[in-house]
Amino acid sequence: MSRRSPSAAFAASTRRRAAILGACLSSMGVCWNVAAFPAEIARFGPVSVRSIEASAGFSRNDNILGSSPAEIRAFETADPGSFFVVESLDDRALEGRLALELATPSIGGSSLQWKLAAEGVRYIDNPIRSGSVYSLDLKQKFLRRAAFSLGIEFAPVTYARHRRDKDAGPGQPAFRADASSEAEYTGRLAVSISKAITPSITGSYGDKDYRPAFDERDQWRRGAGAGLAIRALREVTLDLDYEYARCNSRNSSIVGGDLSYREHVIALKARGRLPAGITGSVSVKEKFRRYTTDDAGDLNRYLRKDLIGLIEFRLARALAGPVGTYAAYKRYDRTARVPSSAGIGVDDEGSYEANVVAAGITFTWE
Repeated sequence: MSRRSPSAAFAASTRRRAAILGACLSSMGVCWNVAAFPAEIARFGPVSVRSIEASAGFSRNDNILGSSPAEIRAFETADPGSFFVVESLDDRALEGRLALELATPSIGGSSLQWKLAAEGVRYIDNPIRSGSVYSLDLKQKFLRRAAFSLGIEFAPVTYARHRRDKDAGPGQPAFRADASSEAEYTGRLAVSISKAITPSITGSYGDKDYRPAFDERDQWRRGAGAGLAIRALREVTLDLDYEYARCNSRNSSIVGGDLSYREHVIALKARGRLPAGITGSVSVKEKFRRYTTDDAGDLNRYLRKDLIGLIEFRLARALAGPVGTYAAYKRYDRTARVPSSAGIGVDDEGSYEANVVAAGITFTWE
C-alpha cells in the first residue's frame, strides 16, 4: 500500500478543514436567515408574537404501512413476491410539534395573522417510516365580518412501502422504495352572519410527486367545498365541512394503472371545555372515493370504490403555568371494494385498519 507524502497529506487536511469551515459558515447563514425572519417581516410594520405552542410525546402505531390483510400475510410469511424493509408493522415513535403565531398590520387597519408550524414523527425501530410536515397559515380580516385564509402544507418525503419496479433490468433491484413529496394549498373565505354562525367556501389544490422509479403515480388534486362553524354553547364549537375533489394521475399506459379518482369528503369536528380544566376535541372525516379508470384489465381499480375514514379523540389539561399534558387516539381505516373476485393485489393499497395512541407534554405561551 502506498502512502501519501507529507505535503499531500497536509493539502488534504487543509481542504477537509476548509470544507468543515465552509459548512459551519453555511449553517450560521441558515440560522441567521431563520432568526432574522421576524425582522424581515417587521419592515412592513410592527410585528407582534401572538402565541408559541410546542409539544413532545410518545406514540404507538399498530400498522405503520397501512397494510392490507394480504400485505400482512405476505410480511408474516416472507412472501418472495413482495419485499419489506421494516422490522415490524407496529412500532413506537417520538413525536413533536412547534408552532409560532405572528401578527403584522395590513389593509384596513386589521392585522395579518401568520402561523408557522413544523411537526414530525420519528419511529424507533423503523426510521424509514419517519416523516415531517411543515405548514404556513395566513388569515386576513376585512369588512368587519369577513375573513380570508390561505394554508400551505408540505411534506418533503413520505415513505409508503417497497413496490415492484416495472423498469428493473437484469441485475437491478426488482423492488424500490415508493416515496413521494406532497404539497397542499387551501383557501377559505368565511363571513359571520351572527356571533354563533359562520359559513365559508373553500378551494384546494394538491400535488403528489413520486420518486423517479414511480413517476407514473404522480397525482394532481383539485377540490371545492363549503363549511359551517357553529358556536353551539358558550364553550363548544362545531365545524362541518364538505368538499368535492377530482384527482388525476399520469395514467401511464405501460403500467396500466390509472390512479385518477373523484371523491366526496365530509368532516365534522367538535371542540370544547370539560370539567377539571380539561379541553377536548373529536374529529370525524369520511371520504367516498370512486376510481375512474376505464381499463377493464386493471383489476385493482376498475369500478373500484373506497370508503376512507379517520376518527380522532384528543384531551389536554394544563398542569402548571404554560406546561400541560395531552392524550390522543386516532383510527384510520379504508374499505376497498372491487368487482373482481381476485381482489386487490398485494403490491397495491387495499383495505386496512390502523390505530395510533399518543401522550405527551405541551408548552403554550400567549
